[in-house]
Amino acid sequence: MTRMGEPSESAHFAFQELARLAHADGVMSDGERSTLERFARHLGIPSYKAKRYYKLSRRRAREFPEDPQRQLDLLVMLARVAYSDGALQEAERRYFERLTDEFGIPRTRLAHVLEQAESHADRHARIERRWLCATAIGLLAALTITWIFLASKPDEMTGFKELDDRLRPSLLLVHTRFRLVHDHEPARFQSATGTAFFVSTDGLAITNKHVVRPWLFSGSAQDLLAEGYRVDESSVETLAWQEGQRVLDERRRPIDDTAFSTVSRTLQVVTTAPDAELSMSERASHLRKEGLFCHANDNGDLALLRCNVRGPVVIAPLAAESASVRRLDPVMVLGYPRGLHLLESNFAASTPTVGRVRKNEATIYVTAPIVPGNSGGPLFDHVGHVIGIATRTFGSATLAGCLRVEHAHALLGQTR
Repeated sequence: MTRMGEPSESAHFAFQELARLAHADGVMSDGERSTLERFARHLGIPSYKAKRYYKLSRRRAREFPEDPQRQLDLLVMLARVAYSDGALQEAERRYFERLTDEFGIPRTRLAHVLEQAESHADRHARIERRWLCATAIGLLAALTITWIFLASKPDEMTGFKELDDRLRPSLLLVHTRFRLVHDHEPARFQSATGTAFFVSTDGLAITNKHVVRPWLFSGSAQDLLAEGYRVDESSVETLAWQEGQRVLDERRRPIDDTAFSTVSRTLQVVTTAPDAELSMSERASHLRKEGLFCHANDNGDLALLRCNVRGPVVIAPLAAESASVRRLDPVMVLGYPRGLHLLESNFAASTPTVGRVRKNEATIYVTAPIVPGNSGGPLFDHVGHVIGIATRTFGSATLAGCLRVEHAHALLGQTR
């Protein structure tokens, strides 16, 4: 994650909680300390502050984040630290149970997070054992590939800079919020954030279905649905801000008045691609319940929006097809990584990422970094045509899957 300026308060809070967990069993192992140092660098925490937090790690942090996604992100980070020494101690397990109870996260979700953390630790250990013998080969290959790319495309980055300047006004930052209700439990508020882009001068825009209907897909909302919650349809609201608009106020709350909105009827979800259900065998164990719909990760993760635009808008031109896209072709993704959390200026300011095509099959796989918030954003080729829609990652932010542009054409065809 790219950092600008000082780390946020949430970054400091997260690191303090990580340090507390490392001391939960009374001692900080070398593996836990090494993991904490990596997180400190990732979060932008200076080394002198990290050492101070080590000393204060026996004390309780003042407050927890209120946003459910930030709570879940923190839980995942804590779980990885806990398993960095190869095992979860009993004191650490009790810590997680207390923390999830305070967050209101189901124990079934905690079990899933801990299972993923243990698997991540096992993979990391195997990688470290092979790292020394692979380093020399990997370095040589990287240098060779870099030399080939630089020699063959000396002006490639300049071209993408020009495309970024020209095409980023076509973007929209999309935020969907909704409420989950239960007959015997307090209501829970959820949200999802992603990217959309204009494809017509009269305000049609493409995004991912999981940005505007997040409860259909695996995630924290589905975990609650599995616990007996249901979506309050009257609470669902989608907002979309154009690139450059003010999004957050001084207290970092969304400003509805500057956005297209389904509540004010300046935004409409025109249609979505047909739903496809994930089979029971492909779901996490806690989601294998009759009557619980869980959307498949297929080519149907698309939605079409219409904004009541006033005046001309910049559109992102769709390529006629993506069959001609080749391996190692240069590409650029535009979007809003981490959504509202990375808007340091409180304005909708997109971030470009560049990479190359790994393979082009039913899905276009690219090396351009994609993280939550990029979902629904355009994947451009070197001449500025949309060849795909950023949709998901596969275990790493540097291997991303993009739906081919043909699926966007099919969705647009339903409105004509």
